Amino acid sequence: MRAAERAGDLELEDAGAVMNAAVVKWPGGQLAVDRKLRKYLEGGQLIETPDTRSGEVKFKLHECFPNARYIVTDHSIAPAAKMTRTAFAPRLHGRPRDAGATGRTNVFMNGVKGSGPMEAQPSVFDSDPGDPVWSPYWDHFTYQ
Repeated sequence: MRAAERAGDLELEDAGAVMNAAVVKWPGGQLAVDRKLRKYLEGGQLIETPDTRSGEVKFKLHECFPNARYIVTDHSIAPAAKMTRTAFAPRLHGRPRDAGATGRTNVFMNGVKGSGPMEAQPSVFDSDPGDPVWSPYWDHFTYQ
């Protein structure tokens, strides 16, 4: 695409928008499938291999609020991508925040035992689903 732009065959314009699209399968790989389904971050983020014929995929759902679920498909920092067995997307780092498209998520690694993603208390968010400022992109701040 950039080569076509340099050659004058294509003109690109920044629309000022952030696209939030889950990539689950790509040439030579896909998100990991969790066959045991025991913990949030263990094993992978899919329940079964994506069905490319029907266009269906089954994700593990995580709970961030009572009755509110989310999926995990990528991380902008390598250790988080490795831990969750998701796609490493380094070019996302800082970009959604720069566009004003992120919410703040406070994640607890230890302390009070609970249903949070690291088996501690649930995460605390800066807004609730349905609020005008709610965002599906989150800047995670992790506390130990």
